[in-house]
Amino acid sequence: MSDYGLNVINDNSDTQIDSTYKNFALYAWGTNLYIESSGGGGDSYRTLVPFAATTAQPIVMVRPGTNTYVSLMNLKESNGSYSGVWFTAPGPISTYIDVLIFTAHEPITNIDYGMVVYDGAGQPVYGSNDTSFKIYEVQTFNLPTPSTSTGTIVSTNTDPFYIMSPVGYYYVQIGAPVNSSKWFRVGMKKVNSTTVETKWFVYQALGGNTSAEEGYNPSFFNLVIGGT
Repeated sequence: MSDYGLNVINDNSDTQIDSTYKNFALYAWGTNLYIESSGGGGDSYRTLVPFAATTAQPIVMVRPGTNTYVSLMNLKESNGSYSGVWFTAPGPISTYIDVLIFTAHEPITNIDYGMVVYDGAGQPVYGSNDTSFKIYEVQTFNLPTPSTSTGTIVSTNTDPFYIMSPVGYYYVQIGAPVNSSKWFRVGMKKVNSTTVETKWFVYQALGGNTSAEEGYNPSFFNLVIGGT
């Protein structure tokens, strides 16, 4: 919260705009993006969604397809510049997703009308012509270590976008061929306009030396539900 200047709060007394912190605004988006995974090595188990390079680390929201699960792998980054995001799905399969990408980039200031908010150093932190990042609700869930169990998340909002954090991963050794392993991640699949299903899925099966079982399954997952 700012010591002076503008402070805008919502009905829950949460700060929405102040004169200290930059707001996240829509930077890029895509609809019906094709995501595929062969389940093999190299980059064949994931698909890159590219966007114009930026030095501002982005927030990525996804609206999954209805035919299978999808999981955000990681951002494509080089020397502090971000230019894409990797997604994976159960291999071998493909799906289509919608994506919103937000950054705390400087807002548009050369506007004929509207409002621009500046911080104490004279840097713009909010512009009314930007499309702001909005959080509608946050829900939590948990899943047993890689299994066929699923979780169902029902939102009060229609066709929102989602952020899952953290994302679990697991490597499980299988018997044949020797030292082969299955790699798991937690993903989500759209059930209908207000519901997604979460589940562990195998996104890669490879030969290689791993322990019998290792990975990370958080005690709970946060599912941020939002959009613009």
